Amino acid sequence: MRTWGARGWGARRDKGGLGCTRARVWGQGDVGHPWDVGTLGACGTWGHGDTGTRGHRALGTRGHWVPMGLGDMGTWGHGDMGCPWDMGTKGLGDMGTRGHWVPMGHRDMGTERHGDMGTQGHGDMACPWDTGTWGLGNMGTLGAHGTWDLGDTATRGLGAMGTQNLGDIGCPWDMGTWGHGDTGPWGHEAIGRPPPPQVVYKNNDFKLELSRLAQEGDGRVTLHGALLFRCEAVAALEPVTFATPAAFLALPAWRAARAGSVSFDFRTTEANGLLLFGQGRPRGGSGRPRPDYLALELLDGHLFLLLDMGSGGIKVRASARKVTDGEWCHVDVQRDGRKGSVSVNSRSTPFLASGESEVLDLDSELYLGGLPEGWPGPPLPPELWTAFLRYGFVGCVRDLFVDGRSRDVRRLAEAQAAPGVTPFCAREPPRHCASGPCRNGGLCREGWNRFVCDCLGTGYLGPRCETEAAVLSYDGSMYLKILVPGAAQTEAEDVALRFMSPRAYGLVLATTSRQSADTLRLELDGGRMKLTVNLGKGPETLFAGQKLDDNEWHTVRVVRRGRSLQLSVDNVTVEGQMSGAHTRLEFHNIETGIVTERRFLAVVPSNFLGHLSGLLFNGLPYLDLCKNGDISSCELNARFGRRTIVADPVAFRGRGSYVALATLQAYASMHLFFQFKTTAPDGLILFNSGNGNDFLVVELLYIGGVSKGLLGRLPKLVASRGGFQGCLASLDLNGRLPDLLADALHRVGHVQRGCDGPSTTCTEESCANQGVCLQQWDGFTCDCTMTSYGGPVCNDRESGGARGGHRPVGPRGS
Repeated sequence: MRTWGARGWGARRDKGGLGCTRARVWGQGDVGHPWDVGTLGACGTWGHGDTGTRGHRALGTRGHWVPMGLGDMGTWGHGDMGCPWDMGTKGLGDMGTRGHWVPMGHRDMGTERHGDMGTQGHGDMACPWDTGTWGLGNMGTLGAHGTWDLGDTATRGLGAMGTQNLGDIGCPWDMGTWGHGDTGPWGHEAIGRPPPPQVVYKNNDFKLELSRLAQEGDGRVTLHGALLFRCEAVAALEPVTFATPAAFLALPAWRAARAGSVSFDFRTTEANGLLLFGQGRPRGGSGRPRPDYLALELLDGHLFLLLDMGSGGIKVRASARKVTDGEWCHVDVQRDGRKGSVSVNSRSTPFLASGESEVLDLDSELYLGGLPEGWPGPPLPPELWTAFLRYGFVGCVRDLFVDGRSRDVRRLAEAQAAPGVTPFCAREPPRHCASGPCRNGGLCREGWNRFVCDCLGTGYLGPRCETEAAVLSYDGSMYLKILVPGAAQTEAEDVALRFMSPRAYGLVLATTSRQSADTLRLELDGGRMKLTVNLGKGPETLFAGQKLDDNEWHTVRVVRRGRSLQLSVDNVTVEGQMSGAHTRLEFHNIETGIVTERRFLAVVPSNFLGHLSGLLFNGLPYLDLCKNGDISSCELNARFGRRTIVADPVAFRGRGSYVALATLQAYASMHLFFQFKTTAPDGLILFNSGNGNDFLVVELLYIGGVSKGLLGRLPKLVASRGGFQGCLASLDLNGRLPDLLADALHRVGHVQRGCDGPSTTCTEESCANQGVCLQQWDGFTCDCTMTSYGGPVCNDRESGGARGGHRPVGPRGS
């Protein structure tokens, strides 16, 4: 190897050290540089003689790398200076803080352009550039550095050679001793390369270079174990995109019983999603019925850490502001026993697990981005809201490290052929709703590189609101009951549905438990929608809407997050806050139409009469799942399709027919509902006698005839004087649904189940000679008073003025 003239290189160290014999400290004293600038050709401007500094000011803090040799020399290494190589502009760009080493020229670090030397750290060069061209000219091969080219290591001396710290790799310097001996203090770069990374503790203006002090044997630092001062070989970690809420990746279990760390970057614009979840196995005994778990989730744009080490879960909000702005966000979880911290973009939040256990047992796989459909593991913790609400993460993830070791999520996605997980990450312009992808009046909102359709209120389902939602009809005696496997326990619910009803009272939906009074119940109450939530410590209620018994479609949404409640009816929202510390809802069933689980009910709600559609409970369209046979846990006698609703019809075929029921109890309030069908112009439908002058009568508003018995003693305000002929159905007496035949105390006349309708109806030919046809339930009569004829159908010649007839004409004629 030739020496570089009078440049002060002298004898080279055996392990690649620079061996600077003349320069005690680079750029200090009267040396200026470790070689004689006078013989560097046109490099006369390097250092300007006694400048004494070589870019020390720029290199003091290592936050940003700048061109070497600032001060009087301008930009280091312009090509025409005759320097040993044509460096061009260093070009490190926005390298920022150097938390860990990555290959040069990747991602945010820019490209370190070395003129004709290519890109630093690429190809098959172990050292920053190919030694064959280093020095350009008289340098030759720099001696027997036979190991400079380490094959396919591809990064700055990483890969097969381990780290830059190993002196025997044959690189132009001995990293293990760099900065000692003749070369001066560590950190004064000889030829413009970044110094090795350090572990630095900073607190405001206080800075402690821990790794340097430890390596120098400083007494203020105590070492434990066999420490290696070198960097891990880190390959480029490409990001992946979780394109749908159902996408996820399964990672190996996190074996960090007593201490460990997890870090990664993510970016999204969607406010909710499960980022990470790991769980253990249930343990026997009453002390630990639930498994350990750790989770990270996004809720309303904020990041939350959830942790349970066997003595109860904690939930920590880790972000001070929303982190769903579409920019990269760095998350770092550090745990040591029960203590730890979760950092979001360098803002740290401490946490302390409940109980005394120092061990976190996570036996299952670590799930990134979501969970598999039909979760196969132990029951999920109720605190994990995103799992129960089916909020999978939609966005990008990169640079995943578990206990300091990188996990290549892109290769994992390829190996698992994970549906919905794609390589790379690009943020598309928020223009997906511009084309109007949501059909049938669905509302479109922008997601992460996708559109999201809100189909509630449309009567349709599907990603584009393209599928007509199932409609279920209830006649007041019908129900749908969904059996939940096991006993569900939730702390958050999203419920949405559409309904229509002519009745002011009736149960729309309720969760029920076989073991407690816990319930979330929606019911019509006086034409309003009433929400009742009972978590075992007494009910909390909200009301919304009015005059909802108009037999028109109405849209209802319920959102519960812990103790926070929201009830929306037709886009009008009412909010409430629950009292008490309980937030967990237990239920075994989801019931509609009728409550069948009544053991904990003080008052049974009225049965529902009307139609339901588009029922979503925590993301599951239960009506459609039942209709299509996708779930087997449905019990129902309600009928699919929009049908005419008539419950328990009973026909009264004679004017003297009636039934007697127990006296109606209507002291403080009264609600009455029924349906009727008749062709008679008058008739008494219901009468309830009372004390003194109290009475209750519902009647047809037509002038009628005179009846015998009780009809003759009715109050003067009652105009009807005849019994009702026709059909009654769907009778609701203050929430009680009587069976008119089975519950009758007395039954008189011709009363029978069903409603066949009139046997004979009026037509133009029913009455002759311009007689007027009067429709009756069991036939018709002809009014002949305005003719000169008589008889049943006005076809008999009358004499002496005796005309007209009202004899009923039945199905057999006269």
